[in-house]
Amino acid sequence: HIVATAAAAGKTGLKSIGIIRGEKPLVLSPTLVQANKLGMELVYCCRTEYREKRIPETVTSREKKLYIIPEGGRGHLGMLGAKDILLQNKTTEYTHILSAVGTGTTLAGLAAASTDRQHIIGISVLKNNFSLATEVDELLRPDKKNNVSILHDYHFGGYAKRTEDLIRFMNDFFRETAIPTDFVYTGKMVYAAMDLASKQFFLPASKILLMHT
Repeated sequence: HIVATAAAAGKTGLKSIGIIRGEKPLVLSPTLVQANKLGMELVYCCRTEYREKRIPETVTSREKKLYIIPEGGRGHLGMLGAKDILLQNKTTEYTHILSAVGTGTTLAGLAAASTDRQHIIGISVLKNNFSLATEVDELLRPDKKNNVSILHDYHFGGYAKRTEDLIRFMNDFFRETAIPTDFVYTGKMVYAAMDLASKQFFLPASKILLMHT
């Protein structure tokens, strides 16, 4: 989301500021390097401020107009953006659509764009994040809430946690398909899809779409 925001702001002539959790590292990650090259100013804040969603005073004291994009793009506008993923592609033939879930915003967008015959399945990458269902429901019309469900058994220990089993699966999947995944989101989602299929979770003749977010 940091890189996407930096790129979008650059294309539209907007100034962008990335609020980064923790102190500035000695070596910037590839994500932060790319965001910086795209023109984003990086502002680091302590973990307490970040957790409480407080914008650093160094930003609020000098910027008169701020539009805050919540973590993960959470909110109604973020949901509408994610809705376009299905609307811009031919996806009505699929019976099941799977996506990794962090804040639930992408999942809500997929559910909002789904047909009555589609089942949207979220694979939570956070441990015991059971409030997700409520947060997704709050973004959906009543007639779309029954289209979506969230599974909590594939987090592999929690956010950004991984096991040897998951890494082995990701490497095998890459060798077979040449599709790279990551251990934070997409690796867990693909693992879940394959595991569910092996357990006959899907009815015969189901058409399954995996969202590589």
